[in-house]
Amino acid sequence: MKESEKYNSLALQAKRDEWKKTKCTIIINGRNDKKSRKIINLLVNSPKGIVFLKSIDTYVISKSDEKVFEMMNTIVEEVWEDIVVRVVIDNAANYKVVG
Repeated sequence: MKESEKYNSLALQAKRDEWKKTKCTIIINGRNDKKSRKIINLLVNSPKGIVFLKSIDTYVISKSDEKVFEMMNTIVEEVWEDIVVRVVIDNAANYKVVG
């Protein structure tokens, strides 16, 4: 593991420990890249600030309500289901169906 990866892993673990105490909100923000692919940015918000978690290319996923639900469920489980208070998403129709 590279030094920067080790640092990021430790920093994220410190945030996860904080989220256990304060709970958190997942923010899913969609956008299109230069090639018109649908990209979502995953952020986690807590009283101590916002943390960028990752970006996902959802070009294929965004076409299916079931796939969108599976993706969102995986994200919540990854952050830890017990500490997620809410999920804030953009207003795309397929995300509304999943909500």
